Amino acid sequence: MVDIPSAAKPAGTLGKKIKRYLILVLVLAVLIAASIFAYATFGYYSDGFRVGNVIKMSNKGFVFKTWEGQLDQGYITQEPGGINTRIWNFSVHNKDENVRRSIEKAITENKKVKLYYQEKFMDVFFLGETRYFIYSVQEIR
Repeated sequence: MVDIPSAAKPAGTLGKKIKRYLILVLVLAVLIAASIFAYATFGYYSDGFRVGNVIKMSNKGFVFKTWEGQLDQGYITQEPGGINTRIWNFSVHNKDENVRRSIEKAITENKKVKLYYQEKFMDVFFLGETRYFIYSVQEIR
């Protein structure tokens, strides 16, 4: 039997330690990247409200159905070539049936509403087409 010199044995254990260290660093990097992506996708960085008349609400998408709407804020500007209104696009989560029904009621009755929204960091195609998600609706009298 061939005897391996004792100087070669620590190199093998050192190689195993480096390999374990690199795997640990890789796993941590993947976890950090996944956490940042999840926060950017599902977290909100601003919230607020907008007031106006909802002029459109539609269920869009082929695989991922989302509710998309438009709010006419009533601000009219005279531009060269015509008059422009300020239209604001928003999304409603599929699970928010009460919000969607309140918006549909406002459209049907032509009521002015105050839409409370949360803004995401980025657009997420399977949640909605915009970064603005409505979570509450209040009628303005």
